[in-house]
Order: sequence, then C-alpha cells, then structure tokens
Amino acid sequence: SPDADRNLVYASQGTEPVVDAFRASEETWRRWFTHCRDAGFTVLRIFPRAGGYTGDEMEDSLDIGGRVNPRLWKHMDRYMQVAAEYGVRFQFLILIEPRSTIYYDNGKTRPKFALPQWTAEELQHAEPFQRKFLSPDGPYLPFDGYFTDPDVRACQRKYLREMLRLLRGDPRIFALELHNEMGWTEAMHWELEEAMFAWSNEMIGIIREAMPDVPVTISHPGLGMLGYDPVYWCRSTAIDFFSPHFY
Repeated sequence: SPDADRNLVYASQGTEPVVDAFRASEETWRRWFTHCRDAGFTVLRIFPRAGGYTGDEMEDSLDIGGRVNPRLWKHMDRYMQVAAEYGVRFQFLILIEPRSTIYYDNGKTRPKFALPQWTAEELQHAEPFQRKFLSPDGPYLPFDGYFTDPDVRACQRKYLREMLRLLRGDPRIFALELHNEMGWTEAMHWELEEAMFAWSNEMIGIIREAMPDVPVTISHPGLGMLGYDPVYWCRSTAIDFFSPHFY
C-alpha cells in the first residue's frame, strides 16, 4: 500500500528522497506513472538491477553469470507493462555497471542473488567460462577485468544475446544504454578509456545484429569538465547519442 511504501523511501545521494520502484507496490507505480503522464514525461531510465543506492538489493542484478536473472526480469517486465498503459517507454540499461555484477567482489551479487537461481543440473551444463564465476570460491576480478577478461566478455555476450531476444521488437524500449555511468567506481579510470571503447563497440555490434533500429547510448558520471570528454567518446564509439548526467 502507499502507506507501507513510505518505509521504502531513502535519501538519494543527499538530494530528494525517492521510493525504490523494485520494492514499492503496483499501486505506487501507477501513481508515479500517472504523475509522469500528466507532467509530459514519455521516457524513463530503468536499471538492470534492483534497489537504489542503499541496501543489499542494489546488487541484485540482471546478469547472473552469462544468463538473465528470471526473477528480476519478471519484475522489470511487469513494471514496464504497467508503464506502457500510461504512455511511458524506457531507456533500458542493458548491461550492469561492474560493481553490481557477479564478477566483482561486492559480497552480495554472487552468493546472495545469483547462485541461488542456478540448480545443480544447470551448473553442470553451464559453459566453462560461466562456471568459473559460479562458485563461492571462484575468482573475483578488479574493475578493469569487466572490460578485458576474456571469460567475463564471453559471459557478457551470452547474457546480452539472451536479453536481446527478450527485448527484440518490444515497443516499450526507446533506447538501450550500455551501463550506468561508464568508467566510474568511486574514481575515474582514465587508463582504461581505450579498453572501454573496444568493449563498448563489441557490445554495440551485438546489439545492432538483434535490434538495428533501436538507438544505443552511454552515460558518464556528472562531473562536467572534470570528467571524460563526451565528444571523444562519441567519436570513439558507435553510439547514436550521448546521455549526459548533470548533478
């Protein structure tokens, strides 16, 4: 209920309080989408992970090791289905920022959210590059490994192709964003720009094969002139537009 949803409000990075859509009721979704429609908003961003910026849920992500998280996708699909009734479409963040993935040691994604969704039989039939990350004792990689490790890249390709099959032809999708605020995990990673360009162009190529008519974008942290050069990134990647963040 809306009253119960008041307990889900948290302070969003010291700005205005917000309600976590993944834990809110469908009634609250409808109130929000009514507001969006009445205010003239037609497109929202949707993250491929649950939760906002507090609590364990922010590490419950859509890629559970080269495979789509079925529980989370069911919830996101319903959220977008309700939004469509109000004329709202989505800029869908199709890949997951490194810190919220099974490949990065955040202490939650792999043991709490990913591994419980794999049966013993499914693990047995997983590809070797997937099984590498589907063990509590398997390796965790530093930030750069998300873009450079061949087994992570193989998992990303497998997950991405499955996700694209689910989204292909979906009128609710306005655009696809590679992942939230590229090149940021509490710091800028200037040394990885070329690696991130190569990674971006590979993922965009896979997207183009499945959804050639859907625009693809990237975003950066809102650091203005202190951040990455968006013109350089636009020239170095095959994106259709740049999605700026100002805060």
